[in-house]
Amino acid sequence: MFETPTGENLNNTQNTVNTDYKVNDSSKLKEDITTDEKEVLQSINLQDKELLQNMANLYTSLNKNRMDFEGIGRAVDALARFNEKGEFTYLNNLLCPEKCKGVKIPSSIPIPSCSFQLHNTVTLSTNSKGVCALMFNPFFLVNETISTDRRLCKDNTNVAVINNPTSLWINTDANLDGSTPNNNWIPKYIGQSIPGVYDQYRLVSASLVVRYIGRLDIASGLIGGGILFEQNDNIGGSFQAWDGAGTPVILPDQAYALNPNIAKYANFDYITDSFYHQENSILEGIRELYFPLDNSYEEYVRTLDGTHCVYDIEDTICTANEEYYKSGFNFFVYTLNAPQNSACLKVDIYCNFECLPNAQFLNYMPLSISVDCLTNEEKKKAILQIQNQPITTLKDAKSYSAGWKPYWKEMAKKFGGKMPSIAKLIAKGLIFAAPAFKPAISLVGNMMSMETDY
Repeated sequence: MFETPTGENLNNTQNTVNTDYKVNDSSKLKEDITTDEKEVLQSINLQDKELLQNMANLYTSLNKNRMDFEGIGRAVDALARFNEKGEFTYLNNLLCPEKCKGVKIPSSIPIPSCSFQLHNTVTLSTNSKGVCALMFNPFFLVNETISTDRRLCKDNTNVAVINNPTSLWINTDANLDGSTPNNNWIPKYIGQSIPGVYDQYRLVSASLVVRYIGRLDIASGLIGGGILFEQNDNIGGSFQAWDGAGTPVILPDQAYALNPNIAKYANFDYITDSFYHQENSILEGIRELYFPLDNSYEEYVRTLDGTHCVYDIEDTICTANEEYYKSGFNFFVYTLNAPQNSACLKVDIYCNFECLPNAQFLNYMPLSISVDCLTNEEKKKAILQIQNQPITTLKDAKSYSAGWKPYWKEMAKKFGGKMPSIAKLIAKGLIFAAPAFKPAISLVGNMMSMETDY
């Protein structure tokens, strides 16, 4: 606690305070905060307060009898870091999943959670016609025990597991031509199995980026993309099964799970007719962004394990319980007349997940609460902006991301030039001065006897 100076010491202490704080009586200072300013102060959130606090630290370091260069340096560094935090806005999380790591969905009632980014790279090859395709559902995580937990199959005779479970399907079949159905979709494992430290998860943001990496002198053809909203509960992976005696019926290197539900998408007319579709030259590449379809996509989903899968050994299909697998959002990418039989495409997948830990690991996980709080209307506006253009070329994606509004501009738009001065905010007690100023400011605050319920 700071001691309140008295007598001669009081005068000396007041001399260290900027003259903006000096007042004759409390009623005059109360009048300093106008009605408009009061309305502005009521809309300050934790992010605003953090920025204002950094500004106050710089202000007080500059206004001492002798400038505090260490304090100035700390304040400037803090302001620079704050300005770089694109993850402070939900829109930026959706716009650039590649850069925004450790992000969370803004919630009116935040829950302590963990977050991480899943990033994987896949090389995509074309067939002899220069055609290939992929389909990917970003909202998917499984418990790694799914690959060891043998479950009775649909025929009630054999048992099976799915190894290397995935929601990424690739088709480079020799007969794929973009106009006829084809069931040769191969599941590709990209590390979506996680240890049992997490019980539940939800997808915050995701992107799929495909760029041409082949020879420039033979570059040709088109790359197209679309977003599909059809439910499909089949998951990929290598299918392994045993009979009642424990004899292998299907070996993991001999069979993979099939997904007949997506065979029709080998006819790319389904994609070109979808609501979200774009076609670019192969050199322009393509980038697709995830956005939640409704409020249910903000709900946590339990990580899938073997107890919630149905195995059909006859058709080698693994179907997930729909309560453990959100399958209504899918990225789709294809090529036409690209370089033939060429590993010319690089696919980068970024998924940002927010997770709730298993109760056994609560004491060992870095839990935190998101300070970002948006109204439903603000959240809706951010999502609508992504929906306006979720598919772009790589070049357009850069300019799209560069269109972020720095937090300074957001503050200017939000407060419209009505924010009180730093001096007033310090005097009001909404933010604090640098440590050396706290005794004086506390004194002035006591003299003012002002309310601080903004």
